[in-house]
Amino acid sequence: SSDPENDYFSDGLAEEIINGLSRLRNLRVVARTSAFAFKGKELDIREIGRRLGVSALLEGSVRKSGNRLRITAQLIKVADGFYLWSEQYDREMKDVFAIQDEISREIVSKLNINLLSEERNLAQARIQNLEVYHLFLRGRFLSSKMTAVSLYKAIGCFERVLGEAPDFAPAFAGIALCCFQLGFLNHVPPHESFPKAKDMAQKAIAHDPSLAEAHSLLGITLLHYDWDWPASEKALLRALALNAQETLAHAGYGTYLLAMGRVDEAVSEFFRELSNNPLSASSAFNYGASMLRAGRVNQALAYLESVSDTESDTPHNRWMMGQALFLNREREIGIEKIRQAVTQSSRNPMILSGLGWVLAMSGQTGEAQDIIVELKRRSDEEHIRPYLIAKIYAGLNEADLAFDWLDRSYRWRDPSLAFILTDETLGPLRPDPRFDALLAKMKLSRSSESPGWGKTDSRPGAA
Repeated sequence: SSDPENDYFSDGLAEEIINGLSRLRNLRVVARTSAFAFKGKELDIREIGRRLGVSALLEGSVRKSGNRLRITAQLIKVADGFYLWSEQYDREMKDVFAIQDEISREIVSKLNINLLSEERNLAQARIQNLEVYHLFLRGRFLSSKMTAVSLYKAIGCFERVLGEAPDFAPAFAGIALCCFQLGFLNHVPPHESFPKAKDMAQKAIAHDPSLAEAHSLLGITLLHYDWDWPASEKALLRALALNAQETLAHAGYGTYLLAMGRVDEAVSEFFRELSNNPLSASSAFNYGASMLRAGRVNQALAYLESVSDTESDTPHNRWMMGQALFLNREREIGIEKIRQAVTQSSRNPMILSGLGWVLAMSGQTGEAQDIIVELKRRSDEEHIRPYLIAKIYAGLNEADLAFDWLDRSYRWRDPSLAFILTDETLGPLRPDPRFDALLAKMKLSRSSESPGWGKTDSRPGAA
């Protein structure tokens, strides 16, 4: 409609249909991030289908006026642009759940999807109070923006939902996601965010053990904060068993495999994530970075170059491409690419740390030291991960200082430590007994260490 305030409702309606259909094992449904990339754009159906890798598209519109809804939906065959089905619903707001279910049933029918016996009921657990339902959709809409302000506002919405519907598991999962993101995106320290994320995920599971998202959130929190590897794996595999298309579970399980040093399996898992979410910048980053950590530098470089000038061409992916170029002995080009990423990201600490590392490794120690000074100064006002400073010291061969900052990282429960076994930037520290001591504290084993970067100095150009 003309009121942008109603965006939360149309987005929520689309996401509800995506979530419901993604539970069907015989139907591949592209994830929210990729599907929403085309919202409001006038593009050829065949081009959208090609970029998403799908054979059919559901498009539609929602107009909300007072208590009345007008929803149009069309299922379109990508190959020829013909309509497989089209319908318009002029109903009252109270019929919104019935409309969602009817659209889902029509899609399944027109695409001739064979449902398993347990899938025949397409209806999802929902709040029947429409005012509270709107509040839930608004919370999800805000959480997708992932700024500190929007995440806190989303938590407020979900808490109000639980005040009216205390057993509604997706609201607990919504809070869990927001708390995880607040910690993972460094808006608040880990000890202020991850324990609450775990608690909310566990409460969501207690109210609805079939909610895949809740198991995913529990798994990634156990992975990045508790470093409870067996419990994390169990939760993530449970999420994938409940919903094989759960994007967060694929990302989490890929990260678990990296943490265990099972790099080739991690690459495959991140490819599955990317297949579900082909236009997601974070999925592209995960896939490119995993190939780099598997030692597949040329493959990582080819892939990251292929996503240049697309939706996935973000500063983080530009940084990773620069690092791949650097490791591929194209040092000057790689450093320049990372400098561009630093500028484009407004000096994002993680990307800035990446620049510090390549400068240190190439002998430009003065500028690398300047970056350390900047990160330390900024840590007085921002939540800068100690790991980011540790890896620059590793590049400078300042082992004592690197281990000092890794120890701070351990005490801070730094989420980056989950990658310690396979992170190529820590290569110079691996021969040091203190590295094994830190692994032991984290209950990690060097026996499964990445074959890509090995157990010795991984400096580009080293003999």
